[in-house]
Amino acid sequence: MLGCIDCREDENLENDFLILNLWGKPLFSYIVDEMLDVDIFDKVILLTNSKYVKYLVKTLFNNRIDVVEEISSQYPMFMVSGRAVFLKSQTIMKVLEEYKEGYVYASVKKKNIEWNNEIENISFLGEYIETYTNVFSISDGTSACKKTYLLNSFESVVVNSKNDFELSVILKKKELNTSILKQTILARIKEKRNILKYKKNQKGICLIGHSQIDNWELKELQGISIRNCGIGGISSREYYEYILKDNILECVEDKYIVMHGTNDIICEDSLDEIYENISKTLNYIRERKINCTIFFVQCIHVNGRLDRNNKEIDQFNGFLRAKLEDVIWIDTSKLDDVFGNLKQEYTIDGLHLSTKGYEKLNEIISKEVL
Repeated sequence: MLGCIDCREDENLENDFLILNLWGKPLFSYIVDEMLDVDIFDKVILLTNSKYVKYLVKTLFNNRIDVVEEISSQYPMFMVSGRAVFLKSQTIMKVLEEYKEGYVYASVKKKNIEWNNEIENISFLGEYIETYTNVFSISDGTSACKKTYLLNSFESVVVNSKNDFELSVILKKKELNTSILKQTILARIKEKRNILKYKKNQKGICLIGHSQIDNWELKELQGISIRNCGIGGISSREYYEYILKDNILECVEDKYIVMHGTNDIICEDSLDEIYENISKTLNYIRERKINCTIFFVQCIHVNGRLDRNNKEIDQFNGFLRAKLEDVIWIDTSKLDDVFGNLKQEYTIDGLHLSTKGYEKLNEIISKEVL
């Protein structure tokens, strides 16, 4: 399979977005890095008619990638836009592993929306189809059958306009922040490793979850000692990947209070995927502490947040409550005001709880657990 990065200048666009500086790097260099990480390709080439792009490739990548001005009819070929700044190598490998024959092109998948129609006239140059985003195409050069591969809204961003570039600046900053958040999560796990591995709390209660658990300065619950194994910023998927997968968490208590969800719903994971990730936590506990009792705290409403909304939280809670088995569900609606938002007095930023918020949460949980 030949991998080809299309970095030809497009006169139909209002700017040569390929060479714009995006957080310290030329925009096209992001997809070059990802393509070079794909070991399935027999060869990766960069297609361009720009002298400046050629200069940048030589400066940034030395001889790691060949630059050509035209391509032959060599097939099969994976061709990707040089302006597809968020497409990841893992996705490319997944696409190629699933590819069988014919012609396949990328399409956008928006959360909770399924596209039933096939999109025609896919191209990286020439006519710009505003409704859909073109990221890549694959062809074996023989078959005319056309299929779509659905991408999430993040990886489907291609910079074809000033608005696209401004969006990329925001998303790339968010992606960089995500990398920083990961390091923060790993550092917090290291900091709490002795707590996670603690084995002498048989008569106590173990708390598991994200920052709403981690920030809870609770030493005991009506005389019962608490072991707080919450990690700020973590999702259920990351809790498994960074903690449970390596058997870092000891399970010695008879009671567990689990709170996962608020960091899951802001990811691209589907509800089914989130359920599977949360189930890994619950199964991990059950396998290590037979006949234990697990209390699951529903996702708490927010107040005035852009990154989360209560309609989505209600959908998530309803889905999860119907799916989870052998847990005691803890309703947190008493934290809400008359409009169904997290009460102002119970939060410091619309998401995280204030001292009064934790006092109310303590009251809610104590009635269920004790």
